[in-house]
Amino acid sequence: MARLLRDDEYLQDIIYTAWAQVMRVANKVIAQADTYGFTLMEELPDPNIHKLMVRVRIAQAALDVIIDSEMCGEVVPDSIRLLINAKELIWLLEKAAVVLIANDRDAFDEAIAALRQQAPF
Repeated sequence: MARLLRDDEYLQDIIYTAWAQVMRVANKVIAQADTYGFTLMEELPDPNIHKLMVRVRIAQAALDVIIDSEMCGEVVPDSIRLLINAKELIWLLEKAAVVLIANDRDAFDEAIAALRQQAPF
């Protein structure tokens, strides 16, 4: 089992899958912000940002297991880059969801702008 968890290809697959899920959610949230705007973001899209965050939290859990263990030393640099990018996207998505609830339009716009600036892969 220890060998399976340390297999570079296996870890790369987990990181890529988690990153891809987070990126899909980020792109969906950006599209929803463009379509519905701040005022309707919680009401109209289905799934809305809060429901989409469930998918993000699942990906985050997988990434946190890798980060919190000694497995990071087994990960190739390209996968580390994806892992870091996914964690930053997660933080921005969480920020957007929280400030939306707080009705803080400026902070929401900042979070969406920061999501847009993430380097495309």
